[in-house]
Amino acid sequence: MKATIKYLTLVSILASLLAFLSCNENKSGSVMPGITGKLGEIYVIIEKPLWDSEIGDTIRGIFTQAYPMLPQTEPMFKLMSVPYSSFSRAFQRHRNLIVVNVVPEDTITKINILYDRWATPQIVINASGHDARSIALKFDEQRKTLLTYMEQAELDRQTANAIKYEDRSLREAVEKKFGVRIFIPQGFRKLPVSSDANFMWFTNRNNYVDMGIFIYTFPFTSDSTFTVDYLVDKRNEFLKQYVLGDLDSSWMITSPVVTPHLEIKSFKGQTYGEMRGLWDVENGFMGGPFISRSYVDNVNRRIVMVDGYVFAARYDKRDYMRRLEGVINTFTLTIPQAADATGENKNDAGSGQTSSASFSLLRESNGAKKYFATCRIG
Repeated sequence: MKATIKYLTLVSILASLLAFLSCNENKSGSVMPGITGKLGEIYVIIEKPLWDSEIGDTIRGIFTQAYPMLPQTEPMFKLMSVPYSSFSRAFQRHRNLIVVNVVPEDTITKINILYDRWATPQIVINASGHDARSIALKFDEQRKTLLTYMEQAELDRQTANAIKYEDRSLREAVEKKFGVRIFIPQGFRKLPVSSDANFMWFTNRNNYVDMGIFIYTFPFTSDSTFTVDYLVDKRNEFLKQYVLGDLDSSWMITSPVVTPHLEIKSFKGQTYGEMRGLWDVENGFMGGPFISRSYVDNVNRRIVMVDGYVFAARYDKRDYMRRLEGVINTFTLTIPQAADATGENKNDAGSGQTSSASFSLLRESNGAKKYFATCRIG
């Protein structure tokens, strides 16, 4: 046991020295390298005896809890442990790191959040204490905060990517029609909806995956707007009219099987209602998760809804949802443009195309193309 403690102490000291040297290199003016690793991954730098102990259980309990409102259970993050002896530069550049240092001489147990320690944009959760038990307790005490920091770091990257790789024509189309701003990345396209509709639909599809975004508005009448029942009713009203299914009697709906979760949040100074749930197709076989945000536009006395959904029957949905949420995070209410003297909205970007897009790939019906590939959930 004494030998083990001495070994862990030695590797912790070596790791701290490595961190110090790396930090000095960054301050000397060298270019910070970009991060590596996949979306949703975390490397935990920890010795195996500790990873197999209470502290490992605590870390797993925090970061592998279920991602909210998915059809099948998926963890918030995928964790992989790396011993200090393998903590090379390749691992140092990973996007998300948790570094655990047990130093018997320490009198204070602490957890620090570091950014861009070895790469950018990187987050490092650095924990140290005199024994594994004290570090485990500190992780448990800060579990909600630590998970929030890690999740926000991933979302910030997705938001930055949406802005960096935006399709300017899509942003301008939204600004022209609704007087609001959202950065929609390349790979998405606008589906045709009638020019007089208070509804826009953008989609990014490849093979068996579809990420979609709806934007629509309706009058703001009272604070009762921010209830699950009211928002679900409004959502279903728009979906029935504009998001049609393979058959004339089918359309997208908010799944009644699981009650959506609504939470009031704030981001970039904007307060909004965020609703997560599942969607289905009435008289159909498709489904998946969605996230919907409701913003109050006080100037125009309206609610602006930004709604993202994922269809990925053969694949996990978590990372697709994170990408969508990153896009939605770019949304801002901007100065509205008034209607002209005829009462028509000058911002309409439509061109008199079909009154709805829908769920079946290139199926012709009443002169309107159907755009969504029909597929069973698998």
